[in-house]
Amino acid sequence: PYPLFAQDYVIPIVYKDNMGRSQSLVSVTLTVVSTTWPSNFARVVTVYETDVVAFPVVPHAYLSATPNSYSISSVLPSSGSPFFTLLEKMEGLYLIAAPTFETVKYPSSNTFINVTVSHVNGTGTFQSRYRVEVIDVNRDPVATSKVLVETLRESDAYLVSMSRYIPVFTALITDPDSNTTMNVMATTRLPWWATLSTFYDNVMNGTNVTLEVYPDYDAVYDRPYGLWDFVIAYSDSPGNIFTLPTYTLTILNTNRAPYFEISSSNDTTVLISEGQKLNFTLTVVDPDFDTVHFVRAVTPEWVTVSQFPGDYNIDLIMTPGYDLVDIDVPGGNVSFTAYVVVTDGIELANITL
Repeated sequence: PYPLFAQDYVIPIVYKDNMGRSQSLVSVTLTVVSTTWPSNFARVVTVYETDVVAFPVVPHAYLSATPNSYSISSVLPSSGSPFFTLLEKMEGLYLIAAPTFETVKYPSSNTFINVTVSHVNGTGTFQSRYRVEVIDVNRDPVATSKVLVETLRESDAYLVSMSRYIPVFTALITDPDSNTTMNVMATTRLPWWATLSTFYDNVMNGTNVTLEVYPDYDAVYDRPYGLWDFVIAYSDSPGNIFTLPTYTLTILNTNRAPYFEISSSNDTTVLISEGQKLNFTLTVVDPDFDTVHFVRAVTPEWVTVSQFPGDYNIDLIMTPGYDLVDIDVPGGNVSFTAYVVVTDGIELANITL
């Protein structure tokens, strides 16, 4: 039966006596060779890209006849012809299929190639037709990455162009199967001051990935030591997921000086009568939430300055005595100055009352 070219039959020969006892004499092996060749039969076979597969085409019994010749007489489409050759061995003639990665073109998942092998011998001309299905084998994308910036200082972006965002990491992802659809994503949540952009570069034939940042003054406060790890993943059309090398950005702290919270010059003017006691509070603001310490004060002797540890308020207790204002002073009042200084451990802030 097709697709066998020959089949062996083993025939045992025995003899018996009149008592019914038998004994084996010999076994004869009879090889039956097909006498018809299916000239119009198209056999469907399946191979994967980069596979090398051999298919029996002509049995040895036919090759022994003379004259004897064979060839690949037709390949459709013709672009498939380089992938097929014929190989003669002792047991017969074989069609060798060796498709390459470029046989199936994206976005197809398979392609069909029709191959006809002609064989001429002393008994006639025979043809064997194959319909070869070549299945695509996906190749992994290739990514090359480049670190543009390793260390930034908070607010560095304020000093660059109006775009503000600074490119710090870039990558080019190419696909050997010409897959132009590349999904790119960050596997870790991006801070609000970071953005990930992609576009297809027709010159480089790949997807360009750029990580840009615009670190604000809280970038170090939000993350110990200012270290930010960015993991960027990408996937091709079959859904295979890959990751770029982890990119670590170090952001150095930019200290912001503390300041006294005042809304107008009236907040630095205090009116007090002789012999009166007045508690006056100054509020200090530190944008980085650093601890603020009272440093020194230059005040009249009847003013006491103090701060509760860890508090952002500076308390002034004023107890002016009598006879501070001479009766002959125009307007009946006199001015004194109080100078107060605080620090966040790095920079100073002062105020004059």
